[in-house]
Formats: sequence, C-alpha cells, structure tokens
Amino acid sequence: MDKDLVVSGQNFDDVLAIISGARLRVAKAVNAELINMYWEIGSYVSQRVKNMGWGRSVVADFSAFLQKHDPSF
Repeated sequence: MDKDLVVSGQNFDDVLAIISGARLRVAKAVNAELINMYWEIGSYVSQRVKNMGWGRSVVADFSAFLQKHDPSF
C-alpha cells in the first residue's frame, strides 16, 4: 500500500517559514534578555559608584576577575 508522497516547493517553503519565524522569535528573546542583563549590570555598578566610591579601576579589575574565574568570557 505504498503511496507516492507529493511534496511541492510550496510545502518546503512553508516549513522554511516556520523555521525562520522561530529563529526570529529566539533572536528577539535573546536580545531582550541581553538588554535586561546590561541594564541590571549598569544599575549595580552605578549604585556601587554612588554609594561605595567605586572608581575608574572597576572595569579593569572586573575584567581581571572574569578572566581568572571564568576564562570563557
């Protein structure tokens, strides 16, 4: 009872559209989370600068800390 499967270019275009839509939604979600992360980091550092006297060396110090504790950054 074999049936020939009829698949047209339109069928593949439909599947490609589904994949493309999903990729776009994923990219938007990732970008939104990155923006939230940057905002949170900025707020954290800003409060420390204001209340604890953090200065110019913070970025260099944090860079050294990251390289030591998580080289993947």
